Amino acid sequence: MNNKLGTVTREAGSFKVRFERMYAHSIDKVWEAITNPEKLKYWFTDIELELKQGAQITFHFRDEAKTAWYGKVVAVDKPKKFVWTWEHEQADWELFDEGPGKCRVVLTYSKLEEKFAEKAPAGFHMLLDRLSAS
Repeated sequence: MNNKLGTVTREAGSFKVRFERMYAHSIDKVWEAITNPEKLKYWFTDIELELKQGAQITFHFRDEAKTAWYGKVVAVDKPKKFVWTWEHEQADWELFDEGPGKCRVVLTYSKLEEKFAEKAPAGFHMLLDRLSAS
């Protein structure tokens, strides 16, 4: 688990990347960081979401055009699993309590088109590094 880089694999018609990271934070703190819009803005971007299955998620990027992208909440199982879509892609967050002040996170980001199979994993690698500091 020392490899912080994601593992990219080809699926039928798409790609997926799987990251596994250990954080020096409790599972509850990590859950809050990946589901609370007030926490997400520090390591990801501005996000509007209601934490319930089927709810819409809006990702507001801080680019000049103020780009907005949309997705849906697919699954919520506090504090163990959070799944959402972003356009046609899907992020599966799994959290594991590894003892006091430790949480293992497995992020599987799937349904990537080939043209994003290198760029998206690099972006999530950086975001996961930023998450560890939040």
